Amino acid sequence: MSSPTLSVRPILAEERARFDETLERQHWLRGGLVGEVMRYVAEEDSSQKSASCGSENL
Repeated sequence: MSSPTLSVRPILAEERARFDETLERQHWLRGGLVGEVMRYVAEEDSSQKSASCGSENL
């Protein structure tokens, strides 16, 4: 049995609202991301979203 492949990519424009809603609901700071930010999503082979993350450009 093989392990699923996990890929990470920047979110698409149409995924932005869901990303921001999930961040607001799930992140412990609940404040959202501000400034220049890169938003990513991690997906398994099945294209099921496994994780989302954002990173501020410093």
